[in-house]
Amino acid sequence: MSTALPNVESLASSKWIFRWNHGPHAKKRIFCFPWAGGGALGYRPWADILGNDVETCAIQLPGREHRLREEPITDLSELVTILVEEMDPLFDLPFYFFGHSLGSIIAFELCRALRRSGKAQPNHLFVSAISAPQAPMHQPLLHTMCDSDLLSEVTSFGGTPKAITNDAEMRALILKLMRADFTILEKRNYCQEKPLDIGITAFAFGDDHRAGAKDVSGWRDQTSKNFDMHILPGGHFSLKEQDVRGQLLSEVLKRLD
Repeated sequence: MSTALPNVESLASSKWIFRWNHGPHAKKRIFCFPWAGGGALGYRPWADILGNDVETCAIQLPGREHRLREEPITDLSELVTILVEEMDPLFDLPFYFFGHSLGSIIAFELCRALRRSGKAQPNHLFVSAISAPQAPMHQPLLHTMCDSDLLSEVTSFGGTPKAITNDAEMRALILKLMRADFTILEKRNYCQEKPLDIGITAFAFGDDHRAGAKDVSGWRDQTSKNFDMHILPGGHFSLKEQDVRGQLLSEVLKRLD
């Protein structure tokens, strides 16, 4: 673990990616995809733990943080097409994908898009707190809920500060963003393809009522290589807690090494 403060800057050529530890010592990259409503800075603490030989690259979607004034994307195919182009220049080092919740589905579909286009594949895919993509959708669909019901569901996940949900302007912004992100998740057209030729590590959380261990275990059907799964303590957003994050990243580091 590095004690030095990692260097950070967004790509001069792209507003889609934040990079930490991108100095000459970086030997590999991990691309981190956000959860519904989340931004790139949610992965900022990871750079300290992963160390200077791992360049941590967090995907920044429209509608959040420094892209707050942009309209969020609601179509998964459109998003993946953009990301293939934006990320391609950074596939020159061995690389890995990590996604939490919605981010897992984005990362997975990006893997398949890269394979279809004959581009480089990540060395490994990490997915977290999400049912396997072939599993039936939870009902009722979140993106179709009225604001009050959607807010109730969002707060039940944990991880959303009351200071945000209690402020009318911030509440409206977060609901717009969450509705857009859940539209990506719930209106995607899952198509059957052959399993990925890369290993998958899946993380489930013991108290996560949206993605239990049985649902998460279905990811084993999406790889022809090795699959492993870990159940961590806490709920849907427990990866934000320092001790749980440490447990998760210790498993990630094993695969990166």
